[in-house]
Amino acid sequence: SASLGYKHTYYLEGTLRGDKSSTLPTNNNTYVYPSVSGSLVFSEFIKNKKFINYGKIRASWAKVGSDTDPYQLALNYSTGKYSYSGYTIGMIANSTQPNKDLKPTMTGSYEVGLEMKFLNGRLGLDATYYNQNSKNQILSLASTTTSGYAYRLINAGEIQNQGIEIALNARALQIKDFAWDLGVNFSKNTNKVKSLVDGMDYFELAKATWCGVSVGAQVGENYG
Repeated sequence: SASLGYKHTYYLEGTLRGDKSSTLPTNNNTYVYPSVSGSLVFSEFIKNKKFINYGKIRASWAKVGSDTDPYQLALNYSTGKYSYSGYTIGMIANSTQPNKDLKPTMTGSYEVGLEMKFLNGRLGLDATYYNQNSKNQILSLASTTTSGYAYRLINAGEIQNQGIEIALNARALQIKDFAWDLGVNFSKNTNKVKSLVDGMDYFELAKATWCGVSVGAQVGENYG
């Protein structure tokens, strides 16, 4: 990582990280993700700061990778539930088909924000907009029973999250050693399924069979 600052006004920071995961195939188990952020303290250009005491705009971009659970790459067996004379009878194969070409899920995000302070710091504003996209989701997809497996692991889908966060704070009263601060927060997040498996518009995440209720992901709709 590296960071730079100039005249208490310009700031730039960058990081570069690499991970190697044992839960992914050897040909896809190394992934690098960078990040960069910058800010400008524009209040340094204001000569008369009686009203606006501090002002800063900021922006950042990052890319992050993630892997899957252990023991998803090879065919595993567990002991059967029946025994005879103290010995377990039979073995049970994993119900999920291994995927030797599995890739990490990659998430890219960016954020922009504004921070301001007024009236000698008695009034403050912090506003942020963020956008996040996750690609190559690792999904357990139902498989045909003729394959010998109930599910198969695949990389598919893209999910977008975006939203805003606004925080207002004010010092309503200050008398010697006593101060009364007020704060108000507002946040809104929306997510959308941008794509799923080729040829599929709906993917079931969970289902309660006793009441016929299911939770899923549909292209163009909210996730869940």
